[in-house]
Amino acid sequence: MSPARDKRDAARARLVQHMAEKNAAAAKRKKLQRTVIASALSVLVLAAAGFIGYLIFKPKPAVPVAGNCDAKYITPENQGGFNQNMVATGKPPGTQPGKGTQDFTLKLNTGDVVVQMDLNKAPCTAGSFAFLSSKNYFTNSVCHRLTTQGIYVLQCGDPSGTGAGGPSYEIADENLPEAGPDGTYMYPAGTVAMAEGGSGTPGSQFFICYEDTPLQPKYTRVGFISSGLDVVKAIAEKGAVTKEDPTKAAENGDGTPKETVTVTGTVVGPVNPDGVPQNPWSQPATSGSPSTEPSSGS
Repeated sequence: MSPARDKRDAARARLVQHMAEKNAAAAKRKKLQRTVIASALSVLVLAAAGFIGYLIFKPKPAVPVAGNCDAKYITPENQGGFNQNMVATGKPPGTQPGKGTQDFTLKLNTGDVVVQMDLNKAPCTAGSFAFLSSKNYFTNSVCHRLTTQGIYVLQCGDPSGTGAGGPSYEIADENLPEAGPDGTYMYPAGTVAMAEGGSGTPGSQFFICYEDTPLQPKYTRVGFISSGLDVVKAIAEKGAVTKEDPTKAAENGDGTPKETVTVTGTVVGPVNPDGVPQNPWSQPATSGSPSTEPSSGS
């Protein structure tokens, strides 16, 4: 074999070996790329599955409780005989949310009134509203009292419409204001507070201040109107009449609404534990001299 041919064969062999090594290297790179892509896809799939699982199974944030409210729910003894206007409701749960806010919507035949209840300051009273609302306690009741002189309130919450009715429990006072120099407190317009029964403790009756109202500081402030104050003002503008004669104006502006005000329903929203109460409780109080006060009587 000639030297020239030997050189050609050797060159051909080196070329074949080089091509084989190149193909092997290319195949190795492709395999590595497939492995990397597959690993990346696996990570993405696992991450997506984990996120979806978190969304589905994540624990709901615990709603803080105010502790035991049971001591504040007192089934009253018969006072002066059987009260035929009392509704057998049972008692609310002994623990109630104690942080944040909760909306209570009072649906009237004249429009909706939305009350932001203050769970920080009046958790047990707010819990009572939620409990009674769940039983449709307020539905089809009337707002039986309207005052238009000296104090400015619309009073509701008595299914009997007499001013003497209530549930089969009473609530201890919460979130009472401090008195001013003359012994009164100016309940700001938009305040929703509890009226008191004969025993001096509230049940289900409440009043809405549609104007700033001077009263003794003994009425639980449960919340503040976030929308619908204009609805209450429109009721007040029509005036108050006597219960005995709807054509006769109420003496001293203390009677029943001239236009019948009916609660067509109530809605209690979810607890917002991070909600910040929007009310003027922290504002300096001014004072005056009330001529009369909200009560469970007419």
